[in-house]
Amino acid sequence: MKRLLVGAIVAVTVIGASTAAQVSASSRAVSAQVDSIATVLSSVNVDFDFDLYNCPAGLEIVIVDWEASEPSRPDSGAAAAGAPYGLSNGGSVQHLTLMTGSSGFLAGESWVGSGLVACGTFMIPVQGSGMTKSLNGV
Repeated sequence: MKRLLVGAIVAVTVIGASTAAQVSASSRAVSAQVDSIATVLSSVNVDFDFDLYNCPAGLEIVIVDWEASEPSRPDSGAAAAGAPYGLSNGGSVQHLTLMTGSSGFLAGESWVGSGLVACGTFMIPVQGSGMTKSLNGV
């Protein structure tokens, strides 16, 4: 009976440790997201801000491509490709600002976008939406 009880305790401990390791590993997964506010800088430029999570130190960071539009304005578009940010510092969150070329983007409109961020060989699809603002916050 004592062996059975000790065996059960060991099994529960191993399962608990395995589950904790899986949760810990998933919480440290490399990921990225785009902030919901985009800033219209001029008639030809819009800034989008990205947060990159858990990119290991020393890996190259690149926004591989990004495209966005304002759905209510069919003539609008913003895009960039191959924007390098240097090497990761290993921080849990790294903030990236991408200046895109654009046409027809206006402040106060909703936008949607998608693209790809690279952390070394990790390719991270990013999708987002939000509102545009002007430099003075309007």
